[in-house]
Amino acid sequence: MKKMYKISELAEIFEISRQTLIFYHKKGIFVPKEIDKDNGYRYYLKEQMWDLMLILTLKRAGFSLEEIKDLVQNKKMNSNVEFLEKKISEIDIKIENLKNIRKNLEIRIKNFKESNTGENDNIKFEKSKSIYWYSLEMNNPIDEKEMISKYLKLNEIAQKNSIEITEYINILDLKKIKTIDSDDILPILKIGILVPKEKIFKDCKELVVGNSFSITHIDAYVNLYDTYKKLSDYIEKKGYENLDYSIEFLKEVTIPTKNGTGGLLKIMIPVEIDFLR
Repeated sequence: MKKMYKISELAEIFEISRQTLIFYHKKGIFVPKEIDKDNGYRYYLKEQMWDLMLILTLKRAGFSLEEIKDLVQNKKMNSNVEFLEKKISEIDIKIENLKNIRKNLEIRIKNFKESNTGENDNIKFEKSKSIYWYSLEMNNPIDEKEMISKYLKLNEIAQKNSIEITEYINILDLKKIKTIDSDDILPILKIGILVPKEKIFKDCKELVVGNSFSITHIDAYVNLYDTYKKLSDYIEKKGYENLDYSIEFLKEVTIPTKNGTGGLLKIMIPVEIDFLR
């Protein structure tokens, strides 16, 4: 067996480019044993093949070049063990994060399929119920930038408290909705997330959703006003009196539609119980 290998031979064995080996040399990660002074050829010992195998394995595992360099150059067994154990812990965290991302993507697929059914015209009556939520006040009810900021903050809070499925809840000013144009932003007073009973944490509050009429909106946000008008007209036609606010439950806030970005949400308008028939 040969004792020394040229750079081209090593590249062929490991099915990598010569440029990769030259780059590793320049970075001090994988240095040839000898360099011919006359022609500049790089030569590697056969024992170095095992070092290169380790380097390529670490690279595929997602180690940075600096981490690989430190590990390869560090000849202390204990420190190498500590380094690799720490890396395994980081990989475990990444795996868990990827699992959560996968789960969220599965939920999004389910929501997309649900939004494709077109079942968004049925108005239903729903009896009063109590839920738990965590909410943030809107300083400006029609500021989209603030809304997005609040949604992002709620996402962080949900993750922090191990809430796997994030369902948003919006409280809207129904009185102001009646006075705005159809293309205006609907005024949101509070933005929150639904909190399962087993996940209740500090600052969660009980939200009593009174006897309500509901409708599901599966369309572009630009058509949300029309959905509200349809539900409000229905309540008025039936002779009920609403409580001047509405509650939105958002399963999916970004759904592509032919009319632009939309959402999958249920709108609930509570009504006075004395008017129920």
